[in-house]
Amino acid sequence: MNFKNIKNLPSYNKIGEVSWDTKQTSDSWIESNQVLSQSQYPNLFSKIGLIQNGFNTWNIYNQSQPILYSMTYGNGIYVYGGVGGILETSTDGITWTPRTSGTTSTINALLYANSLYVYAGSGGALATSTDAITWTQRTSGTAGNILALTYGNGIYVYAGQGGNLRTSDNAITWTARTSGTASNINALTYGNGIYVYAGDGGVLASSANAITWTTRTVGTVPTNAALLTLSYLNNLYVYAGVSGILATSTDAITWTERVSKVSGSINQVLYGNNVYMLVGAGGAIATSTNLINWTRRVSPNTSAIFDLAYGNGTYVYVGVSGLLGVAQEYTYNSNSEFILPGHQQITTDSKNYVKGD
Repeated sequence: MNFKNIKNLPSYNKIGEVSWDTKQTSDSWIESNQVLSQSQYPNLFSKIGLIQNGFNTWNIYNQSQPILYSMTYGNGIYVYGGVGGILETSTDGITWTPRTSGTTSTINALLYANSLYVYAGSGGALATSTDAITWTQRTSGTAGNILALTYGNGIYVYAGQGGNLRTSDNAITWTARTSGTASNINALTYGNGIYVYAGDGGVLASSANAITWTTRTVGTVPTNAALLTLSYLNNLYVYAGVSGILATSTDAITWTERVSKVSGSINQVLYGNNVYMLVGAGGAIATSTNLINWTRRVSPNTSAIFDLAYGNGTYVYVGVSGLLGVAQEYTYNSNSEFILPGHQQITTDSKNYVKGD
C-alpha cells in the first residue's frame, strides 16, 4: 500500500507508509513514504489512531466510573459492568448509556450467548436480559462470589469462589456440580465439545458435560500462580494469568507454554479480525497472529486493563477507575477503499492519488 501522493484530506492518519493532516492546505501534497509524527499532528492521531499491522492506537474516554471488571459484545451491543453494580451499554463503544442492573454487587462477569445477556458477580449476584437494557434478577444458589461465565452445547456454566460451579439450561435455574477444587475458579470457556475452567494455584480441569470434571496439568507455573483468563479462540484453548503466564492447547489436556512478552498479569486474551490480542496489568497490550510470537503495543495508559471485547470492527477495553479504551479498524477491499465504521470513506482514484470523500 504505497501511494504516490496524498491530497486534501480531513483529519485522517496513516495508511501503509503515508500519512497526512488537516494542517495541510487544500492544494498541498505529501510524497510517498513520508510519515508524520503523532506529536506533530495530534488531531490526526486522535481521529482514528495509528494504522499499523492492523491495529490502531487507543482513544481513551474518561467514564468517571468505579473499577470496570467485565464486558461483552453481542447482537450489536457492547456491555460493561463493575463495582457497585454499574452497568452500561453502547452500540459503538464510545457513547454509553447507564442501565439499571438491579444490584449493588460488583459485576465480575458478562456473557452474551444463545440470544441472552447474563451477568454474575459478588455475593452470588446473577441476572439475565434479552436486550441488555432490562435485567431480571435470578437466584444463583450461592452467596459466594461468581467470577466466570460460559455457554456451550445448550448449557450455561458459572464458577467462582471456593470452586463453586453450577450449570443451567436456561440461566434461570441452576444446579450445583462438583468441580473437584476448593480454589477460586477465575475463568471458564467452552469449545469443540469441551468445557474448561482455570483458577488460583494453577488449577485447571476439563469436562465433556460440565458435570464430571477431570483435573489437567497446566505445566510449569510459579508457586500458587493464578490463572486469570481462559478462552477458546480459533480452534485453540488459551489460558493466561499472573507474571505473564500464557499457554495453548489443541485438546485442553496437553498445554504448551508460550512467551507473552508481558511481565505482569494477563487479564484477557481475545481473537478478532484474524489477530489475537491480550491485555493486562499496567495497561499492557500485545498482539499475535499465531499465539506464539507476541508483539507489545504502545499503550495509552499504565492502569490495569481487566477485560476486552471486539465487535463490528471495534475493540473496547475496560479497567481501573472507569478506564475505557476504544480502537477502530479500517477495512481494505478490492476497490482500494478504506472504511472506518462511523467515519468518512477514503478511496484511490485512477491517478494513484488518495482522496477523502
